[in-house]
Amino acid sequence: EIFDLASTALLLPRREQHALSSAPNKRVDIVLALALDGPPMLLDIAITHGLKPSTLRLAEEGPAAVATAYEAKKRAAYEPLLGTNQAMTPLVVDSFGGWGESAEPIFARIAMAYGQRLAITTAQARRIVTARLNTALIRHMARLALINADADAAA
Repeated sequence: EIFDLASTALLLPRREQHALSSAPNKRVDIVLALALDGPPMLLDIAITHGLKPSTLRLAEEGPAAVATAYEAKKRAAYEPLLGTNQAMTPLVVDSFGGWGESAEPIFARIAMAYGQRLAITTAQARRIVTARLNTALIRHMARLALINADADAAA
């Protein structure tokens, strides 16, 4: 869904790109052109779950605590792989809809470009972006629940 929103916003997204010069076999999920004259933004997207035994205590801290902690792990893993003028942003959401801290500036930029492209206000675009992302997450979690239910029924 992030790819589709960025595409509509004319941010020239590309999927699964080998964009890390120091790790040519490693791919990033999405590459965005946030500015014509600036470096591309590399996005690594993930879903985590706050009810895993390893994250239960962290989940007590707030709705985005688990996602933000996972962002930090992803950032640390990518940091040594980034070349000059490269920036990687992990976009992590927990299974209950809490986005990590890194998501807000990226979604604001997508919403701004989306609004300009569709000739609507940034506030309207922001509501559309948020609704589409939430709907995509709910659908994904429903698919996972059905897969697990099917596996339990088959066992």
